[in-house]
Amino acid sequence: MEKSFSKRDGKKALWAALFCLFFARMPALAENQSWLNNSLRISLAPKLTLIFTHEFRNREFTFMDHYLANVQGGIEFGLTENTYVAFLYKRENTKKPDYLLNENRFTFESGWKMKLAPQANFDLRFRTEGRTYEQGRAANHFRFRLRLRLTTQVKLGNFIIRPFIATEPFGDTLTDTI
Repeated sequence: MEKSFSKRDGKKALWAALFCLFFARMPALAENQSWLNNSLRISLAPKLTLIFTHEFRNREFTFMDHYLANVQGGIEFGLTENTYVAFLYKRENTKKPDYLLNENRFTFESGWKMKLAPQANFDLRFRTEGRTYEQGRAANHFRFRLRLRLTTQVKLGNFIIRPFIATEPFGDTLTDTI
């Protein structure tokens, strides 16, 4: 039996998310960086989707001097209208001062979403990542991530832009901290 959510539940979730986003301690901000993310979702069936993403990160706001690039692919299964699970693989290459760090990331993800208003949503995602590195240049480990996010969408001609604000605490098996 699926529970339906009232406007009051939506307001509570919104206030909880805003509290987490604005009042949680932020150890660092991405100063003088630029990130470029692209994604593609292909529906194979009503509850089955292929996911592809591509990302560049740069040390300067001008998109020069890129230091990280990754590609990711995977499959997502819709469990109910508001929940899903996904299995993903990401290949990430990071420029270090003396070498290129090559990472393979195997991910299991699950999530839940809720509509707050016609153009606003709240979602929660839990992700477990198995991270392996080539040539022993970093320690293999697991990372656990919890993301809370508010999204909206704006239509500009034929394009739909989906700005968001999020917070994502994480921990891993290397430091055993959050």
